[in-house]
Amino acid sequence: MTIPLLPESAPFSPAQRAWLNGFFAGLLGLGGEGNGNGNGNGAASAGAAATATAPAAVAEAEEDFPWHDPAMPMDERLKLAEERPYERKLMAAMAQLDCGACGYLCKTYSEAIAAGAEKSLTKCVPGGKETARKLKELVAAHGATTTSGVAMKSLVAGSGPAATTTNGAAMKSVVAQPAYDRSRPFPAKLIASLPLNRPGSQKDTRHVMINLAGSDLAYKPGDALGVFPVNCPELVDELLRVLGAADRPDLRAALIRESSLARPSDDLVERLVECATDPDEADHLTRLRDGEDDWIDTADLLDVLRRYPSARMDAEELVSLLAPLQPRLYSISSSLRAHPEEVHLTVG
Repeated sequence: MTIPLLPESAPFSPAQRAWLNGFFAGLLGLGGEGNGNGNGNGAASAGAAATATAPAAVAEAEEDFPWHDPAMPMDERLKLAEERPYERKLMAAMAQLDCGACGYLCKTYSEAIAAGAEKSLTKCVPGGKETARKLKELVAAHGATTTSGVAMKSLVAGSGPAATTTNGAAMKSVVAQPAYDRSRPFPAKLIASLPLNRPGSQKDTRHVMINLAGSDLAYKPGDALGVFPVNCPELVDELLRVLGAADRPDLRAALIRESSLARPSDDLVERLVECATDPDEADHLTRLRDGEDDWIDTADLLDVLRRYPSARMDAEELVSLLAPLQPRLYSISSSLRAHPEEVHLTVG
């Protein structure tokens, strides 16, 4: 998706023009929350970890993606991708919004699945069940596996900062020798989160300011900031209590910083079906797995475990089946020249 920039002849100062370019980039789809599960603190939490990256959307501009239109029906998108490689067929099954909610763009998510680095097929929240079902069909036809692991895999082609990759696509290093990157995110602190909507508005769009002092991160307006969320410690404590593992600080640390506690993956639901000792619970879990009941679409892991108390497994096994927390991508709305050691986002 190409984001238009204000011309230099526009009646704004360079700093104002840079801020507006980033603001409009956020409105046009490179930024925004897009998470939909509410389990991570993200950019609005003090101590959220952040890395600045260049937009992945500019990669491989010479290749055309005629199906990359969110208004196009899926069957038409898939038809356009019929003669394309496996990863492009996967891309055509996605919602084409490049919202970043899953920690990917449509292209990089499909490439990660095709490479085997991403096992979860339910991360495309805008595409919902339609996308998840089609991805499963394509993966099954290709003979790929769909199990999830707890560790976030790093895709590295070569070594050194210039070869750092994120979500399966090579990205430009923003500094020559970065002290912080995707594998070593900077623990940034929140300066302010200012509402931009009038009181009483149904929308909650915010101007978020984050302190980057000491990070040596550099960026340009319109670049993407990857914010690594953490799970609420109180939620993790309650989850461990339900699992009977409240005395496991190692699992607590993993659940807070590494594992997604949002909607359980199909692999986890399948395992819960196998573990359920109550026939009614096993039957309902089977219907959830098969997409015959949409209750799970708005449920998180703790909701599911509370609703099906007979479906229990060892806490370590459950953690191993959880998808990794993914960074959220937000378009940068500030100019480093105007706001040194800060980064501003438009979120909402």
